[in-house]
Amino acid sequence: TGPGYAASIASREGAIVTGIDFSVSMVVQARMTFPTIIFETADVEALPFGDETIEFSVSNFGFQHFPNPDKALREVLRVLKPRGALGFTVWAEADRNAASLILEQALNRFAVVPGPIPEGPNYGFLWNDAQLRETLGNAGYDPATTTSKPHVIPWILKDSDELFPAEISGSARSGARLRQETPEVLERIRRAMTEDIETNDNENGSLIIPMAAYVISANKP
Repeated sequence: TGPGYAASIASREGAIVTGIDFSVSMVVQARMTFPTIIFETADVEALPFGDETIEFSVSNFGFQHFPNPDKALREVLRVLKPRGALGFTVWAEADRNAASLILEQALNRFAVVPGPIPEGPNYGFLWNDAQLRETLGNAGYDPATTTSKPHVIPWILKDSDELFPAEISGSARSGARLRQETPEVLERIRRAMTEDIETNDNENGSLIIPMAAYVISANKP
């Protein structure tokens, strides 16, 4: 559930919602932000629900962090009712997301500590329609119901300095990479990112970064 935004939208639409996250601190934050919604600490590979008890499961940019997506898919299938639906989002390819490119260019120019952004689970197969349908079908979902739609989301920044703190404190892997650097190097990286945004992402006075993601869904037979 992360900070609970998707759970909040579902609740407003009338759903009876339980949000889960493996991070205790994230669950605490979600409970504070949305106190009328139930949030629990749990693992996606061992969900605290009985078989065929859930009508719809949603993961908001979670699958890209799951170490074993096949096992997660099968566990979600277990708790879904017949013809129940799974919906989830993943970020699109890095070269389609301006934030990734801005950070990568700044790191290439100023980073001192060697090493790339720490590797996470490989979720590139979710970008390919054939591999996606095969993966979902092998996990037990109906391949005929599988949909994957790319969306470009405009991130309208409050100011040109908004991206750097979002990356260092809000991104698991990018934040870990940045925190290896000294304060002096971080300041150079921050300035490079703000200058890049002001130069290349200024649309008539508005600072807009295009972010691309896939919205994927499938149903249990």
